[in-house]
Amino acid sequence: MFILKIEKLVAERRGEVEVEEPPTPPPHMAAAAAAMPVQHHSSDEEEGDDDEAGTVMAHKGGKIGKKKAAKLQLKAEKKAQREAEEREREEQRIKDAQREEEEKLKKEEEAAEEAKRLEEEKRRQEERERKEQEEYEKMKAAFTIEESGFDQNVDDKNEEDLLHEFVTFIKATVSQQEKVVVLEELAARFRLKTQAVINRVQDLQSQGTLTGVLDERGKFIYISMDELEGIAKFIRQRGRVTLSELAEASGTLISLSPDQPVVAAS
Repeated sequence: MFILKIEKLVAERRGEVEVEEPPTPPPHMAAAAAAMPVQHHSSDEEEGDDDEAGTVMAHKGGKIGKKKAAKLQLKAEKKAQREAEEREREEQRIKDAQREEEEKLKKEEEAAEEAKRLEEEKRRQEERERKEQEEYEKMKAAFTIEESGFDQNVDDKNEEDLLHEFVTFIKATVSQQEKVVVLEELAARFRLKTQAVINRVQDLQSQGTLTGVLDERGKFIYISMDELEGIAKFIRQRGRVTLSELAEASGTLISLSPDQPVVAAS
C-alpha cells in the first residue's frame, strides 16, 4: 500500500491524470442488474430518430430528410400555383379594362359622328330654307307694285294668292283667245312693271308652272304639255333637225288657237 501511494504522488507531480477504474459493485447489485430485461427500440422510433437526425443535419450541414423534402416541395408547388393564378387574374383584369376603354372610345367616336351628321343635316336644312326664302323674296319683288298701283289693299292680300291669280289669269287668257299673251297688257292688268312681269313669267317657267316661249316682241306664247311632247317626238324621229326645220314643224305642232287641235308628228 505504501508503494502505491508513492507512485500516485509521483504521477500527480508529473501532471498525469490517472483514470480510476469504477469500483466493482457489490455482488448483490451486479446480480440485480443482470436480472433486468434488455429494452429494444422499435423501427418507428429508429425512423423518428433518423428524421430527427436528418433534421439536425439539414440545419447544420444543409441536408434534409425525404419527408421534409416532399413537404417543402408541395408547399413550393402550391405557392407557385397561387402566384400563377394571381398573374392570370391580373392579366384578365388588364384585358377587361382595355376592352372597356376601347368600347368607351368607340361609343364616343360614334356619338361624335352622329353629332357631326346631325349638324351637317341641320346646316343643309338651314341652307335650303335660306334659298327658299330668297326665292320667295324674289317672287315678292317681281310683284312690286308701282306707287300708282291698282290695289291699294295689297297688304291685305296674301302674296301666294296674288301669284295664283297671276298664273290663273294667264291660263284663262290663252284658253279664251289666241295662245299669245302680250306682257304689257298683263303688266297693266296687275299694275306691274313690264320687266317685273317678264321676270315673273321666267320664274314660273323655271318652276314648271308655265310652259311656253317668251319672244323678243314682248309676248308670251303658251305651249301645252301635249305640244311639247309632239315637238320632242318630232326631234327623236328625225334624230337631228335644224332650227328652220323645227320652226316649220312648229307651225303644225303648236296651235296658236286654243280650239285648234294639235297635229301629231308623223
